[in-house]
Amino acid sequence: MTEPPPASARYWLNRALFDLGDPACRKQFRADPAAWLDRYPLDAEARAALETPGWQALLDCGALPNLVFKYFMLYGHPPGKFATIAGEADGHG
Repeated sequence: MTEPPPASARYWLNRALFDLGDPACRKQFRADPAAWLDRYPLDAEARAALETPGWQALLDCGALPNLVFKYFMLYGHPPGKFATIAGEADGHG
């Protein structure tokens, strides 16, 4: 029996970000982002934010900051730079 999807579209965005913590998923994502993202029922805005990547856009779409931070770090950015991005999301940047 297939379970119904969670009520929040943010779940799928956060699930995709969480799954990118798995090295096999990262490899698949890097090889073919569009095909990998097809696994998730993401709206166009969330999908574009993941593909770009758009750090602020991910936060604006409802992604959990800790998951966006991990994704941010996968791109080799310095940790301190993320604080300014996350601060902008809540109006303190």
